[in-house]
Amino acid sequence: MERVITDRTPSDFPNRLDSDGYPEDEFEKLASEVLQIENEITEKIGIHDWNNPTGWEQSLSLHRAALDSEVKFVDEAGFLRPVRHVDFTRAAKIEYLQSRRNYLKALLIHLDETMDSKE
Repeated sequence: MERVITDRTPSDFPNRLDSDGYPEDEFEKLASEVLQIENEITEKIGIHDWNNPTGWEQSLSLHRAALDSEVKFVDEAGFLRPVRHVDFTRAAKIEYLQSRRNYLKALLIHLDETMDSKE
């Protein structure tokens, strides 16, 4: 039953299961979504030859380095370690990616609006 639900729901539907019947990895889903939105923005900026594509490329590079640093910090942060069987490291990493995704979605909305007004 769960398999049928997962197969027929959108990828952002909550509590989906993978092919083995385990919950999908929220961190991996978010990381994939962030990459997809970054690529979409990169493509749109490149197509329309915006004023500062180099700034966007630098931003991407710096963000990816920051993401690696943040994940490493969270993984090593003793104060996030399990307390009475609750591990906050995963939640912290997910929260970080959710923020990035929301920021990118906002950029994409404004980029799309600007593109629509120039056409």
